[in-house]
Amino acid sequence: MKRSEEYRQSQIEFVTGLKGSTFWEVEKLTLFFYISTLFSRSLTQVLFGHHYPKGKTRRISLFIVEFLSFVLPNILILAFSDYFLIVASAIFLLVVLFHFLKGPIFCSFKKPAKHNEKFILFIGSFRGALLLCTAISILAVDFHFFPRKFAKTEEYGISHMDVGVGTFVMSNALVSQPVREYVSNMFSNPHQNDERRVQTKNTQKKTTTKSTPKNQKKKNNTKSQNQNKKKNKKKYEKVYPKQQQQQQQQQQQQKKKRGIKNVLNIFLKSLKGSSPILIIGLLRLYLTKSVNYQEHVSEYGAHWNFFVSLAFLSLFYSLISQIITPKYSGLFGFILLTIYQTLLSKFGLTEWIMSDQRQNLFEANKEGACSLIGYLALFLIGSNLGYLILKNVRSKQKSWKAFILKLVVADILLFICTALSHTYIQKSSRKMVNCTYCLFVLSNNILSIICFSLIDSFTVTPQHQLQSSFTKNQLPMFLFANLLTGLINIFFETLHIKNLLSFIILAIYMLLLTSSAQILKNLNINLKFW
Repeated sequence: MKRSEEYRQSQIEFVTGLKGSTFWEVEKLTLFFYISTLFSRSLTQVLFGHHYPKGKTRRISLFIVEFLSFVLPNILILAFSDYFLIVASAIFLLVVLFHFLKGPIFCSFKKPAKHNEKFILFIGSFRGALLLCTAISILAVDFHFFPRKFAKTEEYGISHMDVGVGTFVMSNALVSQPVREYVSNMFSNPHQNDERRVQTKNTQKKTTTKSTPKNQKKKNNTKSQNQNKKKNKKKYEKVYPKQQQQQQQQQQQQKKKRGIKNVLNIFLKSLKGSSPILIIGLLRLYLTKSVNYQEHVSEYGAHWNFFVSLAFLSLFYSLISQIITPKYSGLFGFILLTIYQTLLSKFGLTEWIMSDQRQNLFEANKEGACSLIGYLALFLIGSNLGYLILKNVRSKQKSWKAFILKLVVADILLFICTALSHTYIQKSSRKMVNCTYCLFVLSNNILSIICFSLIDSFTVTPQHQLQSSFTKNQLPMFLFANLLTGLINIFFETLHIKNLLSFIILAIYMLLLTSSAQILKNLNINLKFW
């Protein structure tokens, strides 16, 4: 079903020239989904207890309660964001009342729980809540009730949806496969590691003890043997110099061949893993062109979209992770971000990206190609953050309180750096994914991690089932949300729909999305494309 050119143009104008809001406006919406998560979990604690209910009817009732207490409030707050303080305070007071009237909600500090050795529950809650709010926003932005200050900015500025894009990249970096494998290797076979430590201590003690005459004889014998070996080597080098050189050359050639084969194998595996997302991105491009769907060329480029960015991001990171471990990826990410910002500020890259010059294929997609550098820097820093979180949760010796305090200090410093960068270096730009934008996304994500960790540490509420269901199939649910959004925009003229009907459509859309995720979770189905 093709749209008329006039309506398509009105859709493009609807999302053009937007300058976003303030940092506080973005933080308000972010804070609300922490509060709504706490409220939803507290309500399920009061109604169902701490344990997950058994039986179909009780599971359905739990699903309805979580949908009404988390999803609907996050839809309504978009339209009534001016009343944030009143709504947030009222919801928090209800949680306090639940604590005193219906049983304990809050408790003394405890270490966050983990699902297994590789997955932490509060990180899953954070990722699930993020995807639920992202799914709401990608359709809500097409209706008139959605404030334009929360929609994606054109060139400079910051908004709720701008931060959502960077947060999606960060959330994937936190639980990336290299991070999980690296930390699991660190903590694997702890008894063997202890034995090695004991052995090294014993050897050190032996070396410090005084040597006996017998030991001195042994040492003299070993010295003489080593000297004889060296003499034989020198004789062989004098008699057969050509043969030795040939052997060395053959060994070097074999090493080069092995290195090239390893690099090719890693590249092919990375290409195989990222190709499904790239195919989805190309398929999206074909479908939008065929149905005359509205496109914002200055966002990513003429042929680029967010799925293409995700595909190349997956490819590049899988190659880089073979060289740089998650332990040091944060440092490399900040170095990459500094170099990229220098190119933007000092070498005219900003002017080229912002210009209308599109003479070849690369220039036609310059926004997407250049922003990929910023996203890669974010992903590297996010993988380092995921490594630190997973290591501190699994460690029995390190204090979780001390780690949370370090995160609080880091978050304050990042927010100060964001303000300074915004004032003195360059204003935030999601289009370029510049330094200011990356710093604010990092600050926002660390705040989210702190808040979800505190909910787990200071409450006895059960895990949110809707959030965990979205975590299990994050990418498929994101694709499904985009597909439903496209279908609704094809069959409905969203710009001409009144507010009440738009709320109903959005609620039905979220009901279909969340029920699909919950069914997949109950059936223990984990969809993967590679």
